[in-house]
Amino acid sequence: MQELIEQYRSLVQHQHVREYDTPGDRHTVRLELIFSDQSRLIVYESRFYDTGRFKYSYQWMTKTNELIHRWDNAHEVPLPTSSHHQHIGSEDNVQPSEPMTLTDVLTVIAQQITSG
Repeated sequence: MQELIEQYRSLVQHQHVREYDTPGDRHTVRLELIFSDQSRLIVYESRFYDTGRFKYSYQWMTKTNELIHRWDNAHEVPLPTSSHHQHIGSEDNVQPSEPMTLTDVLTVIAQQITSG
């Protein structure tokens, strides 16, 4: 994960990583990145050892904590891509999404910050 973040070093001003294992259950990463425009990304990833299931939430917010974009698969939604979905601009604007990874999300954020 650190290598991935290093690829975006020009945009990432601060990072805080917490990572832990739950014996016999899962590996979890919680991460906060602060970008050059002072927006921030809150990352939650959890891989379950017994099933291989991968749960995620990537929440990108403005410096005043307003939602810009969130991708997650934390719950079922009435969309064809369920449980994968995204919230764009507000909690109520739920749209379909392909399964996402931190690499995918950082690519989107980097494109928006550098073009905006």
